[in-house]
Amino acid sequence: MPIHDQYQRVATADTFAHRAGRGTMSLVRELEDEIVEKSDRPDDVPLVAREFVITEYLAASGAVVPQVDVDQGLYGFPRSFQMQKINNGGTLQDWLQAHAQQPMPQDLWAQLFTRLQHNICKVWNLDVIHGDLHVRNVVIGFDAVEQALDPVVIDFGVAQIQEETLLMRAHGYGLRDEVEESQTWFNRQIAKRYDDPTDERDFLVADLQSWMTQLNIIDLDAHLAKFRRGLRS
Repeated sequence: MPIHDQYQRVATADTFAHRAGRGTMSLVRELEDEIVEKSDRPDDVPLVAREFVITEYLAASGAVVPQVDVDQGLYGFPRSFQMQKINNGGTLQDWLQAHAQQPMPQDLWAQLFTRLQHNICKVWNLDVIHGDLHVRNVVIGFDAVEQALDPVVIDFGVAQIQEETLLMRAHGYGLRDEVEESQTWFNRQIAKRYDDPTDERDFLVADLQSWMTQLNIIDLDAHLAKFRRGLRS
């Protein structure tokens, strides 16, 4: 089965609604024209402003992350922003579950892990540590030009970034107060969770291994081992 057909198999599995309500401190809803809106939960830390600024910085720097609507910016109360919807929200977890039900070609998984390794390293090279990198925070898109799977890292609300860079970009969007509030919370609650990319790598690999064990997937071990080695460099 061609790669695009495998992609369509998971992308049409009604996965967006499944993932939208879990694993996030924000409210997520789908709008028209393949657009997703994220909003702060009322009376909570304004992490949406933080996520907007960090995601915009990464996208502007060439990282493979969702494209945020910078023209519209943040709006409303609680604060909200819009970004592109990646296929139907099919995460790496959804792909593992689909593989457990009906195995996919090994070359597809080799491509997926190779591109995911490259995309994660790009984020790290921009001095950003995601802070919550697991299988539900990787959404699998499709590169129509290269006819290849395109794993996209999402949900940067608790990411670690140089504070000077964060506040400078927040100021440019008139969001300095909101982002400073989120940074105070981040320094108190999150900052020590991941000191460097090695911790993040081990967290993601452990999550992948846990799901593979749970789903009794034994034919992806070599790909996972190569992926782990690649994240060391």
